Amino acid sequence: EPSNHKVRANVWLLTGKDPDTVEEQEVVLTGFAHQAEAPWVDGVEPTTTVNATATEVTVGQSVTFTATVEGSPPFTYSWAKDGVLLGQTGTTLVIDSAEMTDSGSYTCTAANLFGQDESSPIVLTVSIPDPVILLQPISQVKNPGTDVTFQVTATGGLAPLGYQWYKKVGESSTVIAGATSPTLTLNGISQADEAGYFCRVANAVGPVKVSRVAKPS
Repeated sequence: EPSNHKVRANVWLLTGKDPDTVEEQEVVLTGFAHQAEAPWVDGVEPTTTVNATATEVTVGQSVTFTATVEGSPPFTYSWAKDGVLLGQTGTTLVIDSAEMTDSGSYTCTAANLFGQDESSPIVLTVSIPDPVILLQPISQVKNPGTDVTFQVTATGGLAPLGYQWYKKVGESSTVIAGATSPTLTLNGISQADEAGYFCRVANAVGPVKVSRVAKPS
């Protein structure tokens, strides 16, 4: 529990007079100074608590840390990440667009005339969002000798997203060489092209998302 403290404030009283200038551009101050006896002041040292709007966010999201302090004001504040001061001195710490490097342990230390207190740490984890497929490839009916195009639209993850198309016959799937864009075009299709086609979408570090299988028929 916070403990009560007493401190004595230093109060200086200065009395005297400023005589006439004895030389040009020279002023002499005479008099005397004495220290007045300051009264003891009662107060309570701070107790600091920090809350966050979120402790797990994805890249680009925002998070706000807020310090709540009990004790005798006024208070000063200092924020730290992994023990290193951040230079933030208000009651809140805002990360507008989180990056992977923002992951870590955050604390706030509040101080007043009677002591200081560091909050318990809040651990923030920043991750890369998984890719999400918004538009799936659609099966199409085409005549032999015509062209067919399959398309997939994806978002999320850490740009740029990577694409790879596959051809599926029965339970066997093979990579289509060079098919690494959001669209796959088969020119002048024949019976040999009758199969299933799907796309794998991935970012640099996140999981792979697989589209549904589409067929030309």
